[in-house]
Amino acid sequence: MEKWKDQVRSKIVFNGEVAEVREKNVVDANAHFKREQVIPTLGGHLLQIWYSLDAIDKAHPNGLKEYLQKKVEAGAADDADDDYFLRPNVIRELLVKDHLRIFFMQYLKDLQCEAIEILVHPTVVSYLKSVECPLDNIDALDEDQF
Repeated sequence: MEKWKDQVRSKIVFNGEVAEVREKNVVDANAHFKREQVIPTLGGHLLQIWYSLDAIDKAHPNGLKEYLQKKVEAGAADDADDDYFLRPNVIRELLVKDHLRIFFMQYLKDLQCEAIEILVHPTVVSYLKSVECPLDNIDALDEDQF
C-alpha cells in the first residue's frame, strides 16, 4: 500500500500545476463543461474557502478564549483596548464575524478571475421559478420565501 501511495504522490500529486486561484476561474469539478482554462475543484471558490476556514476552526478549537475574555473585560472597563478588536490577532480570530466580513471583502477585491460561479441544484432552480425570482437576483425573495 505504501508503495502505491508513493507512486500516486510522485506521478499525480507532485506533478500538479500550482496556480493562484484568484487569477483563474475556479469551478465546481462536477460542472466543468467549458472550453476555456479553469481550475476544477470540489465546490469551486466558495467551498474551497469553507475548507480553509473549517481547517482553521478544527486546528484551534479553543482559539477564541482570549478574544472573548478581552471582549467581556472591555465591556466592563472604561479604558478598553479598542485596537485589539480592529483586526485578527491570531488566525482563529479571522472567523469572528466582523473580521471574516473584512477578509471576504478583501478577497473579492483582489479576485482577478472573471467570476465566482455557483452550481445551483435543479430543486433550487425549480423553486425560484415557482416564486418568479430570477436566478441572478435573489434579493426579490422575502424572509418567508428564504
